[in-house]
Amino acid sequence: DNVDSVRIDRSGDGLLSDAGAYILISDYSFQHTGGSSFLASASDGLDDFLYEGDIIKISTQTDPSVFYEIVSLSDGIIVLDKPFDGDTSASSYVTRYFGFRYIIYFDGNAMHTDGNDSSGFMPLQGSNFVVTEPNNC
Repeated sequence: DNVDSVRIDRSGDGLLSDAGAYILISDYSFQHTGGSSFLASASDGLDDFLYEGDIIKISTQTDPSVFYEIVSLSDGIIVLDKPFDGDTSASSYVTRYFGFRYIIYFDGNAMHTDGNDSSGFMPLQGSNFVVTEPNNC
């Protein structure tokens, strides 16, 4: 009713691959702590980017065809579904992989809130919505 238009962009081919949909998590680096565990450079906000069940690759892994699944994420510590095989001395970056990734754009009069108007639409931060430019047309 208050939304004038919706646009959905889809990326990926339905398969987990380097040619598919992925996001490099560049705000955090990770240090191997043994076995299948990594410690993030910071824990604040990490759960906005990574979730249990995510399929990832790690920049310092030996075999680029291997995917890891996050089985636990707590206080900046990531535990993977299998032992890590790669360079354990260097800091790493994580890339999240998807079969498909959808970006949904909404536009309409109710989409533009000034912070005082409770009738506008404002996704919750920390949900699966990423507000890239709040209140911007």
